[in-house]
Amino acid sequence: MKLLLKIIMLLESNQVLVIIKLGAKSRKEEVAMSPTILRIGPYRFFFYSREENRPHIHVEEGNKSAKFWVKPVKLAESFGFSTRELNKLDVLVSENEEHILKEWGEFYG
Repeated sequence: MKLLLKIIMLLESNQVLVIIKLGAKSRKEEVAMSPTILRIGPYRFFFYSREENRPHIHVEEGNKSAKFWVKPVKLAESFGFSTRELNKLDVLVSENEEHILKEWGEFYG
């Protein structure tokens, strides 16, 4: 049996509609998106589409992750990053705060 997977971007709702068709049956699911808004060195800065309203940014590198509040910039949580890396990320988020807030406004409208 073949598995057919189609992904359609629904730009209006910032969601991905996934249609999974297996034989004559199909199933539709909405999947949360996590758009990358910035890459600096090995770090990916992004949002999740289904999250709280307070502006924040997620940062990943490999299997390490962190979440920073924006306005004011403050670490919310971290997994795997060293203190030194978190200090560097704090500076990067602060330096890009305006850009992050602009992207946040456009994404969440």
